[in-house]
Amino acid sequence: MDKNVEAIRELLKTRAEVGLRKYGVTTERSDTTLVEWVQHAIEEVCDLAVYLQRIKHDLERTEVHISHSGVAVDQHYHWQPMETCPKRVKVQLLTQNGVAVYGSVDVDMTIYAGWAPLPKKAV
Repeated sequence: MDKNVEAIRELLKTRAEVGLRKYGVTTERSDTTLVEWVQHAIEEVCDLAVYLQRIKHDLERTEVHISHSGVAVDQHYHWQPMETCPKRVKVQLLTQNGVAVYGSVDVDMTIYAGWAPLPKKAV
C-alpha cells in the first residue's frame, strides 16, 4: 500500500484513540446537532488556515537574497555555535576569517567561528 495512505490511516487511528480518551465519545455520538458539527468543522478549517499561513510564512522567509556584494544570502539561516557542532561528521564550517569550508571537527574547534549542516541533495 502507498506509504502516505498508510501514514494517514495510522494518524486517523491514533487521533480517534486520543479523542476517545480525552472526550469520552466518538463521532458516532448522537447528542450533537448538524449545526454543531458544521461549527466544529469551521473551527477545524480555521485552525488549518492558521497552520498553512505559518508554513507559508516560513517558506517565504527562507528565500535567498543577493547581497550588494553579489553573494546569495539567506537572512534567516544562521551559523550555529561551535559548541553544538557534531564531532567527526562532515559539516560546513566558518573560519574566523569568514570563509566557509567543508570539513569535520574533532577536538580543536577554536579555529572556526561557526558551523552549519549541509543542504539536502535535490532529488
